[in-house]
Amino acid sequence: MSVRPLQPPDRLISRNSSGLTGLAKVPGDKSVSHRSLILASLAEGQTRISGLLTGADVLSTLSAMQQLGVPIEHDGHGAVLDAVRRTV
Repeated sequence: MSVRPLQPPDRLISRNSSGLTGLAKVPGDKSVSHRSLILASLAEGQTRISGLLTGADVLSTLSAMQQLGVPIEHDGHGAVLDAVRRTV
C-alpha cells in the first residue's frame, strides 16, 4: 500500500474576526483536579478552582495541602486557596 503525502489546500482564505467571547465549561478531571490543587498551593495570592472533583483521592490531596498550611475553602464544587509563596 502506498501512502501519498498530505498536500496543502489550493487556497487558504483568512478573514478578520472581532475575537471570541463566551464561557466554556468542561467536565472535571481527576488528574487536573490534583494538579490544580498542588499548583495553586505553590502560587502567590488567591486561586479559585471550579469543577473540582470530590473523589476520595482528590479530597486527600486537598487535605494534604491544608496540612501543609495552605488555607483552603471547599464547598463541594470548587475551592478557593489563599496561598502565600513559600520557599522549599
